[in-house]
Amino acid sequence: MTTPARKLLLLSLLLSLGHVVSAAPMRYHGQLSDGGRPANGRYDLQISLYSSAEAGTPLDYPTTLEDVEVVDGQFQVELEAPPAAQNSPAWLQAAVRDGASNGAFNEIAGREKVTLAPLIGACWDTTGNSGINAATEFIGTTDLNDLVLRSGNIQVGRFSAVNGLEVGNVIFGRQNFERGGVRGAVVAGGGNSFVGNVVTDDFGVIGGGSGNMAGDDSPIGVDLPGPQSATYATVSGGGGNQASGNFSSVAGGSKNCAGGDYSWAGGRRAKVRRNSLLDPTITGCSNVASTNTVTGDQGSFVWADSQDIDFTSTGANQFLLRAQGGMGLNTARLGAAADLRLSEVVIKNGTSGDNTDITLMNDGNRGYNIVSVPGSGGAAGSFSIGEVDARAAAVGFASRLLIAPNGDVSVTANAFKPGGGAWSVASDARLKRDVSRLSGSLDRLLDLHGVSFNYRDDAPKTLTAPGPQIGFIAQDVEKVFPQWISEVDGYKTISIKGFEAMVVEALRELRSESAIIDSTQAETLEGLRAENLALRADNAALKAQDQAIKVRLDALEARLK
Repeated sequence: MTTPARKLLLLSLLLSLGHVVSAAPMRYHGQLSDGGRPANGRYDLQISLYSSAEAGTPLDYPTTLEDVEVVDGQFQVELEAPPAAQNSPAWLQAAVRDGASNGAFNEIAGREKVTLAPLIGACWDTTGNSGINAATEFIGTTDLNDLVLRSGNIQVGRFSAVNGLEVGNVIFGRQNFERGGVRGAVVAGGGNSFVGNVVTDDFGVIGGGSGNMAGDDSPIGVDLPGPQSATYATVSGGGGNQASGNFSSVAGGSKNCAGGDYSWAGGRRAKVRRNSLLDPTITGCSNVASTNTVTGDQGSFVWADSQDIDFTSTGANQFLLRAQGGMGLNTARLGAAADLRLSEVVIKNGTSGDNTDITLMNDGNRGYNIVSVPGSGGAAGSFSIGEVDARAAAVGFASRLLIAPNGDVSVTANAFKPGGGAWSVASDARLKRDVSRLSGSLDRLLDLHGVSFNYRDDAPKTLTAPGPQIGFIAQDVEKVFPQWISEVDGYKTISIKGFEAMVVEALRELRSESAIIDSTQAETLEGLRAENLALRADNAALKAQDQAIKVRLDALEARLK
């Protein structure tokens, strides 16, 4: 180590006693210059106390403090003051060497006179105190200097005032800090030798972890439109997270960003888009897509699973979940469960026997509900999509589509297929047995009687439709096609099955009858033609005979003249 000119300036010395029979702890603030400039780095200090300014016997062995951190010339250490030095003058001699060197100490010229007086009546006993006045007796400072707690000579906590304001900061943990001028900052712990936690804006809170930031890290004094800082931001813990919106929160996890005001993020790489005017650099919000508003995607809630890929909001006031293994409401049986393998979303009713309902409402308090109704004996039951009208106290429900336990589907209005085509059924010959031809289809169809009608006003709305209708009467159809009849809620319904096949066979029967009629008519016509030819021949013979008679009459008349 070189030996430039060094000067040690004693700023203050404080002695407080625990038990009078033991050495008392002494806090020593000092300033160190190295080469005429404020020193920076780590130095070893050696402190000795003497009974006189020049000669004398040391009051105690020299105390060596290794690896003392000096920042801008300032340092602070604690040492034990010997009982012999209490209540009497003493002279302090200091020596210093570079912390990276194991060489000799360089003694600083001159001794400083100090008086080590115990602070009687203002000490805290290590076994506890009682009967104190909290307004006047406390552990702390009365100036703007920080109150620091150490363990093993390592800082574990710091309490600091902010420019005399009533709201100060509380910082615990390793390498944790608040940006200058911030008030109401709290870091409960965490941090490590490599990276700590930082509160950059007023009233920010970090519970622990490391590499977390509460605030948007925008420089103080920069004239940004809208809010100037992300106040009341909270990061509960985890690593590499940032809450950069006003009143935003990160629950923990890793690399999450609550970038919008009143937003929430949690899990792994859950991102709520931030204010485009800011440029955060901590892991959680770096490279996160931004919005054109100063509030970011405010009010959005984003939770992401363990996948190592960003899951980012796309707008304000969203509720977003990423769950690769599936999502369950009122149930945890999904994914690996044998009966729900590969399920992605499972919703279970909260109470045994209750319906499971999902209601979708518009801002007019009307919408649709999706209902699963339990069946008897543990069966699946029915499923319906219905219309909801909640404008009145008595909420109205009207089913629009119903799937019955037996698989029947009911639609209460017209069903449309914009692309055209027909409903398909399995009809492969390889799927069928006991195949036989239909017979008497025409007569059976002609036994049906179509009618026009209107449904009664008191009929169930789920089974009826408004206005004039055309169809059949179920009781009449049952006499001809009983297999077409079923019941819903005690009312007979018609489900026409195989109607197309019967129509085809009825047409075939009509064609057969027409062929018979055509054959009979052909034979009759041929007979009539033959008969007509015979009559023509007879008529010609009669005409010839009549002509001969006329000739004879004419000849006879001529003779008579």
